[in-house]
Amino acid sequence: MNQKPVQKWYWSQNPLIYTPFLSQIMSERRFALLMKFLHFTNNGTMDTNNHPQPGLRKIYELFDALNRKFKSSYIPECEVSVDESLLLYKGRLNFKQYIPNKRSKFGVKFYQLFEARSGYIWNSLIYTGMPLWQEASKYSTTTTIVMTLIENLLGYDYCVILDNFYTSPEMADTLLSNRTDVYGTLRSHRRDIPQEIKARILKKG
Repeated sequence: MNQKPVQKWYWSQNPLIYTPFLSQIMSERRFALLMKFLHFTNNGTMDTNNHPQPGLRKIYELFDALNRKFKSSYIPECEVSVDESLLLYKGRLNFKQYIPNKRSKFGVKFYQLFEARSGYIWNSLIYTGMPLWQEASKYSTTTTIVMTLIENLLGYDYCVILDNFYTSPEMADTLLSNRTDVYGTLRSHRRDIPQEIKARILKKG
């Protein structure tokens, strides 16, 4: 609501940009120290070789705790959706993404499962290479993403809404075999699409 391009400007006494509330809470020096030393992982006990997501090892415990809290706080309605979002970030990061058609363009990619009606985010993944699912080696990347996100809702008669990035015959078969319905748009060149569907020319809309 009150964005400024430089952190120290939030504590500036210049009457044009003065924000008195922040200096009443804490000094700029204290805020900078907290930001500098904010840390969520014990490096001494962390096993990088057996870590579930090594790329997220510095924030994994916090991110995992947030995900568990989102899941335990709310039971979504029967229709859920899967999509991705890009969190703006221009610093150095080996899994930073560049997506030219997104508003942010550079950043950290999130895959999220949310309730279709309200938009409540029930589960999230941060893209670091390959999301985890116990049977990931058998399936395509997009199927693995969706199955990782919805794994705890499988078998409860949910319906997943997908866009054409995720929808495929493999995805549909996998969800239906786990008592989960699916519908969404479809790319005609996906593997195992029947020829009669590929040959059809549909009107726009």
